[in-house]
Amino acid sequence: MLWALILGIGLMFLPESPRYFIKKGKVEEARKALGRVRGQDPNSHYIEAELNEIRANHEYEKRMTPETGYIGSWLLCFSGSVGLASSNVRKTLLGISLQMMQQWTGVNFVFYYSTIFLKGTGAVSNPFLMSLIFTLVNVLSTPLSFWFVERFGRRSMLLWGAI
Repeated sequence: MLWALILGIGLMFLPESPRYFIKKGKVEEARKALGRVRGQDPNSHYIEAELNEIRANHEYEKRMTPETGYIGSWLLCFSGSVGLASSNVRKTLLGISLQMMQQWTGVNFVFYYSTIFLKGTGAVSNPFLMSLIFTLVNVLSTPLSFWFVERFGRRSMLLWGAI
């Protein structure tokens, strides 16, 4: 509960994003928020250039996405055909499938129950230490995985992982 409370209280102090302010039409608030996030003067050329990029992206998204309201925007995730590579339903199903398959690997069991499981088997003299090693390997492998994805690309890493 302590970590959840820290996160919940910390969220109260988290500022709104510049994208949110642009979406609401509050350009000056977006400029201040972006300046704060980037540690720059809100009137600097760097902030102005990034703000223009955010504005242009928002305008593009407005042109490309039909105005359907809250429920309609969620339903757009399921529009199109599974056979079409660019359809929303195919992208949504791919994301859901990847997450589901990641859960099927059993990694949560290792992180949550490894100490209890290893103690029950009696095969390891110090199950807590072994569980700590599992977690340490995961923590140290995460930055390495980011490097691999940036170096070789998401698709090729996904294909090699599937093989």
